[in-house]
Amino acid sequence: MANSQKDYFGLNRLISLILCILFGPVLGIVQRILDGHIFCALFRLLTGWNVIWVLDFICLLFSGHILKIF
Repeated sequence: MANSQKDYFGLNRLISLILCILFGPVLGIVQRILDGHIFCALFRLLTGWNVIWVLDFICLLFSGHILKIF
């Protein structure tokens, strides 16, 4: 189930956009852990959580999906 999600916790696009604006850096890390991508969560936490958060927002705004590397 977790791998088929396209946005934050399987919520609709508008709710995901609002969550991304308010809590994007934290929710991005939590979402990657729930998807089973521990390395991605650690990478995001240690290096570029703010850059990836902006990319998540842009991808979610234009395509309806958050940025998924793996």
